[in-house]
Amino acid sequence: MDSALIALAVWVIKIVRAYLFAGLVFAIPFLLFGIQRVDPDAEGRNLGFRLLLIPGLCAFWPVFALRWVRGKRKPSEITAHRRAAAPTSAL
Repeated sequence: MDSALIALAVWVIKIVRAYLFAGLVFAIPFLLFGIQRVDPDAEGRNLGFRLLLIPGLCAFWPVFALRWVRGKRKPSEITAHRRAAAPTSAL
């Protein structure tokens, strides 16, 4: 039983490692070319800003890949924060 648990743990670690490596591979072209499409305010930001985004991109790379493919869109959810920040005619 112990060897089965160890084998399972090794398998899970390999899957997580592969997922994070795929995120790192995705992060490089995304930070160079795609971030402006997802967030136009990020254009012209320095290298330090982009390096800070790498851990989050490695963790959530499928979400950002989907957003990169879809492009910039108007937010679909209406929250109290969006209502408070938006002009009254925008909502």
